[in-house]
Order: sequence, then structure tokens, then C-alpha cells
Amino acid sequence: MIRALCLSLLSSLAFAAPPKLAALAQAYAKKHGLPVRVVQRDLGTRQIERHFVPVLPKTHDDFLATFQIDKGAIVWRALGQDPVHPAVSIHPNLALHYMHLPATPVAAHDAGGYYLTLAVDKKQFDHWHRFIKKWAPDEGQIYVTNYTMPGTKVVHGGCMWWLVHAEIAKGLNLATAMGVRRAKGPEVLAPRLIHAGNELVGPIGIPVPSIAAFKKLTDDELLGPEPAGGAAEQVKL
Repeated sequence: MIRALCLSLLSSLAFAAPPKLAALAQAYAKKHGLPVRVVQRDLGTRQIERHFVPVLPKTHDDFLATFQIDKGAIVWRALGQDPVHPAVSIHPNLALHYMHLPATPVAAHDAGGYYLTLAVDKKQFDHWHRFIKKWAPDEGQIYVTNYTMPGTKVVHGGCMWWLVHAEIAKGLNLATAMGVRRAKGPEVLAPRLIHAGNELVGPIGIPVPSIAAFKKLTDDELLGPEPAGGAAEQVKL
């Protein structure tokens, strides 16, 4: 009972007063004369509402400037041809990539993909960055063999383990904070966040060459394929 109470308290603290990422998306869209599309889904235990905005070549940098750590957000940047190795943008010209070094990854306009915003504040990011520096220093890729999340067995992972097993507060995993089950790889976790994440999963930028191309996309194309096992099975309350 005490453990359950502690978990409940942790959850309430983690989800308190999330940044208004939807409002940031509306401001970005209004600034550039872009549409915002809203897709809703009922998972039974959770109502999902995702806001999608186009990211044009000329608005790309402003999108990353709109959703940055100083405004309570990070951006998961996944290229269509390589969902295993996304980058996480912190500022417009600073991102963490699979070598953990600051990087400026190529935009996704030619490769497809999406820019998934997540409500992470500066304190949480600083905790995460210390966590990365401790277990995977910038000198190169390593396989983690002795890191243990609370209540789990020892974690084994490759170059992207730091994203999948991200700890944004002591004992709080990124996936858990976003309301989904943890996964073994980014290509598995990302669809869970999109289809089943809680209110901390923010608007999703879709790199397209034009507004017309964005408008042609169906709701299912915006959401992308459901995670294996179905969206409802990925919810972690």
C-alpha cells in the first residue's frame, strides 16, 4: 500500500502543470500561416488527441526554436529511413545523436519522418544529461551492461539505449512519464508515444515540401502505424 501511494505521488508530481505545447503549436502555425490538424482516438482507458503541424523547409528552424528546452520541450527527430537512430533536439542547433555528441542532424524533408515534441523541462533534461554523461560518456558508443532502473533487471543496450531508458528524474523513466510502457528500441517506443502517450506528448511536426502535401495526408498517415499489440496495450497508468 505504501509503495502504491508513493507511485501515485510520483505520478502526480511528474504530470503536474505540463507546458502548453499545444499553444506553442498554434502560435507557430499562426506565425507562418499553417494549418493545424487534430486527430483523436479513444483507447478505452485514455482519450488521445494529437496536434499535427507541417514543417516546411523555410519554417524548419523556427519549429525547433519554438519547441526547445527553454520553453519546456524537446523534439524527437526521426528520419523515415532510419527510425532506430533519432536525434533529440534541445535547441535549434543542438541535438543529442547516437554518438551522444552535440550534432545538427539533417532535416527530414527528403527522407520523411516526423518531429515529436515531448514536455520535458530544464530540470528534467539536466538530470537526463547527467545520467547520459555518467553511463555513456561522449568519447564514443558503448554497450551498457550494469545500469539498473528501479524495479527492473540489468539493462543491456547499444548506441541508443540512453534514449529508450532515459531517466528524467530519480527513478522516473521517460516512457513511464509519458504514459507508455518502456521499449527495447526507439523504433518501438516512438509509435507507443504517438498512439498511446499522455498529455505530455505534444504536437507532432510533419516535414513536407508544401501545405498542399500536408493536407493530402490522411489521419492514419499522420499517426503512422500502430505499435505492435495495439495502442491500448501500451498505456501505462
